[in-house]
Amino acid sequence: MFYYKRGDIEVTDPWERPSKESFESFLIDFQQLKGIQNYQVYLVGAFCENYYLGTNRETWDVDLILRGDIQDYTELKDILDKSIEIGFKHNILIDIAWRNCLPNLNLFPQEKIITYTDAIQYTSETEWSQIVEGEIKELLLGLYYVKFNPSKAYNKFINKKYILPYKKLKL
Repeated sequence: MFYYKRGDIEVTDPWERPSKESFESFLIDFQQLKGIQNYQVYLVGAFCENYYLGTNRETWDVDLILRGDIQDYTELKDILDKSIEIGFKHNILIDIAWRNCLPNLNLFPQEKIITYTDAIQYTSETEWSQIVEGEIKELLLGLYYVKFNPSKAYNKFINKKYILPYKKLKL
């Protein structure tokens, strides 16, 4: 048994750890999304290093950050939702958000736009849930602006000692 729900998206098939092949298959569909050309897209975190540096950091997801001026919140929500759906089509978990800046040693994002305020996962062995912390403002149905204290995420980022914390994708 498996069940995962984040925002409007629900799945009953577990995903695999991301690989170079699954990510490249994802990218073929992802770059066709309407409006994606309006944003800069960055691969961040452990999979960024695995993909570009050939490291073998343990991760269960692919983290993407969108940057740029938002022209249309409905289009942004569609990009965020469809990115996750495309990820599941390719059997990988995509964690994607618009962020006010990119993570680095001196500055860490404290604002994001996402499509959920909580997530849950059940398997036959485990039960997991996550509630988004911070000041949350609903921009439109199912799209949330979140301002949060970045210290927990920043400390996690620092402790991982990334060599390549992010890289802009060429779409």
